Amino acid sequence: MGKRVYDVPDMHCEHCKKKIAAALKAAGAGFFGCKVSLEERTVTVSKDEIDVPKVLADTGYTATLRQA
Repeated sequence: MGKRVYDVPDMHCEHCKKKIAAALKAAGAGFFGCKVSLEERTVTVSKDEIDVPKVLADTGYTATLRQA
């Protein structure tokens, strides 16, 4: 599967963005491609093996897969 985009409505500031990016990087997303957009409040990943909602829930955020 290709890229997946997740809505993260409770990402409000640069600190949130950095915290989310660090958690995803620790889970392996950084190696395969990951984009965290504060402006759009989204996370885009290209590695299917990462459970983004779980990683973000463990970090204190909610992530919902955006439907195409």
